[in-house]
Amino acid sequence: MHQTLRRAQTKAAKADSRARKGLLAFVRIIIEQKYEPGSTSWSGRISENGLAEIREAFFADGYDLRVEIIENLMPGESSRIMAQILPTDSVTLPLGDEITSLEAQLGERGYTVAATHYRQAVSNLTDHQYEAANSQLRSMLEELVIRVAVDHTGYRDSGKASQGSLAIAHMLGNGLPGKCVC
Repeated sequence: MHQTLRRAQTKAAKADSRARKGLLAFVRIIIEQKYEPGSTSWSGRISENGLAEIREAFFADGYDLRVEIIENLMPGESSRIMAQILPTDSVTLPLGDEITSLEAQLGERGYTVAATHYRQAVSNLTDHQYEAANSQLRSMLEELVIRVAVDHTGYRDSGKASQGSLAIAHMLGNGLPGKCVC
């Protein structure tokens, strides 16, 4: 197994996308099988500290490691761990069907219009259509600012275009949201 992993690592270092995806899937499975929430010491399982180290290493390599505990409500059955490894920067990766951490967070929070603008911006950027990418990124940021203002400060969306500066002014005048998970 060690030799197989080393060969995959060598191929991934040479931009072999199948090898990279295989290694990411392997690590995801190991985390799902060996992570022990709440553990602080080595017991043949991955502790909280070990998971933090793995998360930092992934982040340094351009990935966001997300680990979720899925509680099982059935008597006698244990909870399970679900791990996701998402790229943090889509520009350096061939996108295909992959989803970036930012896009996932936008979708999770219900900012679907902003997520759509983001996806279009990335698509235009990878096609070297920089002006179109810039336009979509501006639209994404404006939509996000408006949604955050509506959701967290009581701003009223008029439905008109170019409200971003009004939403920002409203947030500045009425208190920016604290450490919201926007």
